[in-house]
Amino acid sequence: MLRNILFVFSLLFALVGMAQPFTVAGVIEASNGEAIGSMTIALLAADGSVLSTQSVDCDGQYTFSGLESGVDYSLRLDKENSSAFNGVSTFDLVLISRHLLDVQPFSNPYSVVAADVDESGVISITDIMIAQSIVYAQVTSFPGQNWFFFNEGNSLPATEFPITLTADLLDFNFIGVKKADVNNSANTCE
Repeated sequence: MLRNILFVFSLLFALVGMAQPFTVAGVIEASNGEAIGSMTIALLAADGSVLSTQSVDCDGQYTFSGLESGVDYSLRLDKENSSAFNGVSTFDLVLISRHLLDVQPFSNPYSVVAADVDESGVISITDIMIAQSIVYAQVTSFPGQNWFFFNEGNSLPATEFPITLTADLLDFNFIGVKKADVNNSANTCE
C-alpha cells in the first residue's frame, strides 16, 4: 500500500515538473564580441503574434521567462533604428574593393555578409556603389535591413529564429553584423 502511495506521489511530482515554465535567454554581440544594444527583441507565438517585446540595453542581454514546454515560439530581432552611416567609412569601401579584386579576401565570414550590401548573395561593384552613396550621404538608407543577425552556429542571417523549449535555453546567443561595416567599427549601442 505504501509503495502504491509513493508511486502516485512520484507520478504527480513528475507531472508537475513537466508543466514547469522555462526561460530563454542570451546575449547579442557583434562578431568582435562587443555587446549590441539599443534594439528590441520580440517573443512571437507560432501564429506570428507578439507575446512580449523587450528593449535590449547596451549589455546585449535578453531574457524571456515563464514559457511553456513544447510550444513553438520565435524570437524576432530588430535594430532598424540604427543609422545607415554608423560604422561605414571609406576604409570599408577600400576593404570591400580589395576583397572584390581578390587582393585581400575577407577571412571573416561575417565581413562577407556585411559587404553584400544589396543582399544579392555575391559581392559586386553594386555593393561598393551603394556603400559609397551612404558614405558620401547621397542616400540615407540601405536597401533592406541595416543589421543582419545569426544564431550561433547558423551560417544564414535571419531576423526571426524559431525555438521549441523542452528545458531552459540560457545561452541562445546571437551575432549581429552591420551592413557595409566590414571592419567592425560601428557603434553597437547606437
